Amino acid sequence: MFKGTRETAWPWKIPGSNLRYRSADPDSPTTADFDCGSEPWAEEINEFVSSAGWVGKNYTCKAFEFGLDGKSVGFAFALPSKQRHPDYAGTTKEHYQFVIYLGINKQFQGATDLKSGERLSTLIFRAIESLPRDVFDTSGAVIGQMVGLMLEVREQNTRAIRCYERLGFQKDEARGVFESHGMTSIWMRKLFDARQETGAIAPVSVSVGLTGD
Repeated sequence: MFKGTRETAWPWKIPGSNLRYRSADPDSPTTADFDCGSEPWAEEINEFVSSAGWVGKNYTCKAFEFGLDGKSVGFAFALPSKQRHPDYAGTTKEHYQFVIYLGINKQFQGATDLKSGERLSTLIFRAIESLPRDVFDTSGAVIGQMVGLMLEVREQNTRAIRCYERLGFQKDEARGVFESHGMTSIWMRKLFDARQETGAIAPVSVSVGLTGD
């Protein structure tokens, strides 16, 4: 359990679990030391996190670091994206929470939270799914809601694909396999069951507004 300064350092909790989280800090040692493996797709995530790749971009990204007993478990990054719906062959577009990167430090991969009995990966995605779903225009008016989660995963990363399928994601068969950054990838989606009625675990203020050239 987090006590004193530990709890202050990790201000948001996932109800029913010991897992907590905070806004990702580009200058934190845990950011620089992040390591989720040596496979090509893991190295891509390592580089994004350790180099604070979400800073200085021309998009708005929600950037989180998750912790357990004061230790860094991993990172997740998501941004709103309007995509064809309900799959790549769809003729309409809807807003999705697009998980651009998610990685868990090697020592916590496959680990279970003792309080809830659930896998840490399950809890991390629960936090992402619980983010506010309202979509705003530049004036602050609500123009829609997120209808689901999306992510891109390397076709060869079968372990991650199995994890996402266990969490309710389905392959976007209409999109098929495509090349991305020298590797082949697929899209996966998880549609929300209903429109969100209540607030999120973390406040909207954790969204990081980023500007670039």
